[in-house]
Amino acid sequence: MSAKEDSNNFFVGILLGAVTWLPGISAGILAVLFGIYERLVEDVSHLRTKLKEDLRFLVTLGCGVVIGIVVMVFVLDYLMNAYFVATMFLFVGLIIGQLPDLMKMTKRGEPTKRSHIMWLSVGFAVMMLLLLLELGPGGTWGENAITGSTVLVGILLSFIAGMVFAVSKIVPGISGSTILIALGLWFWLISVMKGFELSYLLPFGVGFVFGILAFAKVMWYILERYHHQVYYFILGLTIGSVILILAISGATDLTDIVIGICAAVLGIMISLAFGRIRMSSKTAAT
Repeated sequence: MSAKEDSNNFFVGILLGAVTWLPGISAGILAVLFGIYERLVEDVSHLRTKLKEDLRFLVTLGCGVVIGIVVMVFVLDYLMNAYFVATMFLFVGLIIGQLPDLMKMTKRGEPTKRSHIMWLSVGFAVMMLLLLLELGPGGTWGENAITGSTVLVGILLSFIAGMVFAVSKIVPGISGSTILIALGLWFWLISVMKGFELSYLLPFGVGFVFGILAFAKVMWYILERYHHQVYYFILGLTIGSVILILAISGATDLTDIVIGICAAVLGIMISLAFGRIRMSSKTAAT
């Protein structure tokens, strides 16, 4: 590997770490777009043999990811406190902008079948169920379950949340932050990261690492054999997440809606810009 490749991997890592927190943008999708997804999954799936061989790539990318995660935590904490509605609509725009690319990945040269629509509907239904749980009595039920329970239960739920987040990183197309919002845990996790609350961060981190190591091979197997089913399910999740985030935004008056629409348009433009980056990367590779 050259110094230029090291710097590229480092800055890609920063981008991946930053978008990890953005509902609607999948770090897995970006990893696919930048051509490192399969390499990452293969490295994690065969860690014993690949660690030494690909250590430089993993270290440079990993350092960038950590920096991106930390910086974005503080950025989002400010935006959510100062411009909540606009930020949520920005997330909606980011989701909408990635739908064309996701649909291309879903079809992969095969016409849509009834079974594909079924999997899309299942994904959409899952997000609607999570929305009902979020908007039900008590609101943010996931956060309440962690902070309102015993220490042991809180640690266990933090561990499970880490595993859920890990699976979303493995599967390109699933936004882990969107899932955490649906579970009522996204705002909690931002607060925990900002306050560096180790009692929750450590079990979350252990759950994340366990999820990556435990599910990488499983997801590789599933994606190889059930590509279309998985991606139509992911497409359903993604479409459902638009409705979920709009409902959580709480936009009611005309001013909020106008500001929200402007923010959504900006989000779409950012997403489309990522699409152009992907196309230019493909052109350069050929």
